[in-house]
Amino acid sequence: MTGAHDQAPESQPLIGQMVEVWGRLVHYHRVGTGHPVLLLHGNGSLGEEIWRSVAPERGISWIAPDRPGYGFSAALPPDRYGPTGGADWAAAFASALGIGRMVVAAHSLGCASALCLAARHRDRVEGLVLLSPFCRPTPHRWMLGLRAAVMPGIGPLIRHLILPLALPMFRTRILQAMNAPNKVPATLLDFPVSHAAQPQAVLTTAAELRQFNAGMRRSFAGTRLSLPVVTVFGAEDQTSDPDWHLPWLRRHVANLDCRVLPGVGHALHHARPGIVAEAVRSVIEAGAPTAGVHGSDAPMRHRPAGE
Repeated sequence: MTGAHDQAPESQPLIGQMVEVWGRLVHYHRVGTGHPVLLLHGNGSLGEEIWRSVAPERGISWIAPDRPGYGFSAALPPDRYGPTGGADWAAAFASALGIGRMVVAAHSLGCASALCLAARHRDRVEGLVLLSPFCRPTPHRWMLGLRAAVMPGIGPLIRHLILPLALPMFRTRILQAMNAPNKVPATLLDFPVSHAAQPQAVLTTAAELRQFNAGMRRSFAGTRLSLPVVTVFGAEDQTSDPDWHLPWLRRHVANLDCRVLPGVGHALHHARPGIVAEAVRSVIEAGAPTAGVHGSDAPMRHRPAGE
């Protein structure tokens, strides 16, 4: 039985601006002036989703694209959806907007591209804010629904017919699952779930997951980042388990400032939206005059948020 809000119509997706990157259109939102902060959403999401979690901040320009194959952004060739392809695309996107150095704040699987961006384009990245980072190569889950949706034959039927019919009926349950164990915030009650899960986005989601492990292994074999990195985990996160991903980050990031939010799940940027701006400010204040990759063992920190 569905709740009352399941039947409520979704708002139209928020319309931002368009720019051409690699000969393909990219849709993005931008608000504020000052220090550029690139917001990279996670797997299966939208720029609009992560953008809704931040408020206007003096001296900060929030820039949130729909990553390729999501929302209104054109898809890439299938072999470009690994974290290295995502990193090169993010650098090209920043160049298209005339952005030089920037802070990158990413969520979930978007953190993989952010980390590769710092490794491959070190002069462009001042520092990173990693929110619920999914970064360590991880055994693949079965995810039978997603596998069926991309299979030849039955896949197009699921993507183009079954999902469009089912998503409006289950949108509240989907939003609750996204934000569990926390409540769905008011800023997401009208989030366009159907737009986020359109047919091309389903294919992109699967392609990113397929290419994730190999891409991260190649990119971080012997690599250690030395730029400022703030990472924030939810202690109740069932998607990006800090006990699994944090040890990997400690091996590959020298200047790691780790914060853990008690009672918070995967969508911590919505459960505690102020943490994003706080972490970004920390990175900006830390500075990164020679951000890059080297083999030093700088001290690392691990503390509860709000310390």
